[in-house]
Amino acid sequence: MRPPADDAEPAPAWLDDLDFERAPTTLLGARLRIVAWLACGVIAASSIWKTVLPLSRNVVQTPLGGDAYDGHRYGMKLALRKAIFAELAAAEKAQRERAVAQNTWHGHAWSREDDRGYQERALAQSLATRHGLSLSQVYLILDEGIRDKWPGPDGEPLIATTPPQDPRDTW
Repeated sequence: MRPPADDAEPAPAWLDDLDFERAPTTLLGARLRIVAWLACGVIAASSIWKTVLPLSRNVVQTPLGGDAYDGHRYGMKLALRKAIFAELAAAEKAQRERAVAQNTWHGHAWSREDDRGYQERALAQSLATRHGLSLSQVYLILDEGIRDKWPGPDGEPLIATTPPQDPRDTW
């Protein structure tokens, strides 16, 4: 703190305790610093809470299980789940055919599958946004369709396996 001007009244002693560049000289000063530190923590926690809560709301408040009644599951009717699965299955089939036709990754099966999975994730995110779902819900629908052997665009269930990882010698 600055010293008071000659003609001004001296500052109260407790104001010196608010100078955080020095150690507190009184018990009141130590308590003021603890209160100030706690207030900063509360403000920081509050702003983090206000930022993180909306981002995590889809994950926290999404019904993912236990609501299987009258064709409902994951908070959706069977018809919507099958429509989402059909779109994912059609894209998967098209991606596999494109990869073979273009000889992507020089025929390296695992890398092709990894690339297809990346494309699938982009579509899953798009479907989640379009239908107001979480990404978890979309993947649970895909998993349900694979497990229950729902037909793909060719009438056959999706392939439920992936090629084993076989690292490439060249890039």
